Amino acid sequence: MESSALAAPVTAILKPGFTALSNGLIDSGLLPQLKPTELVLFLVLCRFSTGFLRLRAIIGEAKLVELTGASPSTLYEAKKGLAQRGLISISHTRASRCCYTIARHLQPVLAEGETPEPVAKPTWARPSGQPVLLPSREPEPIKSSKKSLDHHQTPPEHLESKIDDDLLKSNQELTGGPETPPVPRPGLLVTQLQQMGVNEMMAHRLAKNVSSEVIENALARVKTIQTKNPAGYLVSEISRGGYQAKPDPTKAIRQVHQEIHDKRQLERQFEQQHHQAAQNQAEELWKAFQDMPPDHQAQLVERVRLQAKEEGFTRIPGWGDEHPAFRGLLLEAVSKATLSLSSG
Repeated sequence: MESSALAAPVTAILKPGFTALSNGLIDSGLLPQLKPTELVLFLVLCRFSTGFLRLRAIIGEAKLVELTGASPSTLYEAKKGLAQRGLISISHTRASRCCYTIARHLQPVLAEGETPEPVAKPTWARPSGQPVLLPSREPEPIKSSKKSLDHHQTPPEHLESKIDDDLLKSNQELTGGPETPPVPRPGLLVTQLQQMGVNEMMAHRLAKNVSSEVIENALARVKTIQTKNPAGYLVSEISRGGYQAKPDPTKAIRQVHQEIHDKRQLERQFEQQHHQAAQNQAEELWKAFQDMPPDHQAQLVERVRLQAKEEGFTRIPGWGDEHPAFRGLLLEAVSKATLSLSSG
């Protein structure tokens, strides 16, 4: 019953919606060596490259996390493991997006003008020790016929809505068409952050949400300090919006002293100006007194003498008409007399 089912003829037309995988993935014994996340990631990359008859796949980090179900850190380790095994290669587009390429010996799609290489057929040994070929014959190179294009380029409806925008724009970015934007500054920052050990997804997030000045300052500062985890230091500093320079206590003290000195200097200047103004006013009043008629001068002097006696100025040692206090009282009387004359 089973043998008849295996011998039943099948048509050469595959059901639409499939992704070609190289037999080398299984025949080489790689499957037991791959971690589960590495295998899932490899299949997803095949789906979005070979599954669309493309040599490369451009998928955002968030989409890979969604399709593989892995955390960002586990996904990073899976990509690193596949790259170290030589199963994939990772490059970047002009917009600093990750571009994944399946290794050539596991790539079932031929580039334009490329000729297929002979594939060694793996064998298994019979109990008698005589090797036999695999029951399946060597597959022919995929040709971009209309049927095959229909099979690959029209994804199922439930998957079509999940295709990342980066994938739909991959041809334009890889060819560097006229609509391709110039290399943005964040792309260089992402590369520098990754070189310091920052996770790729976190590097893109920081470059997108934080100003380039904060990131550049953090990159410059981490090179001047000693830390066991430069990546963690960078993420912490950039996430906080950057660290300010440590305050210099001596500088703060010098600044306080300078403020006190400036304040005292202003007070001295004000006092000098006030003294000069008072001196000028006294000279004007004394000139006005000298310009008065003699009888008016005598009346003012007598009035000041009476005022000094009533207010006790006469008890001051050395009191007399030449005493500075007497002259002050006299000038005050002149000022009042001048004001009464001007108002009258």
